[in-house]
Amino acid sequence: MNAIRVLLLILLGWILWRLSQRWYYDRKVTKENNTHLPPSSTPKHDEMVRCDYCGLYLPLNEAIHSGEDRYCCEAHQHAART
Repeated sequence: MNAIRVLLLILLGWILWRLSQRWYYDRKVTKENNTHLPPSSTPKHDEMVRCDYCGLYLPLNEAIHSGEDRYCCEAHQHAART
């Protein structure tokens, strides 16, 4: 009976050791992958503006301009005029 307990403890220790090795390896690989990304890889966004009709925020370069008013689509621009 003691031999079975010893074998089970050895098996449990081996499983825990393997899980810790896998966790350490995954963490190391993730950290290495993040450090190799250039800092300028994130896209730069323009100023965000609000649609004067529905209130949706969108980048300034995607907005439809009508004087000082800005809209997210032509339908909202048309609806605001009427």
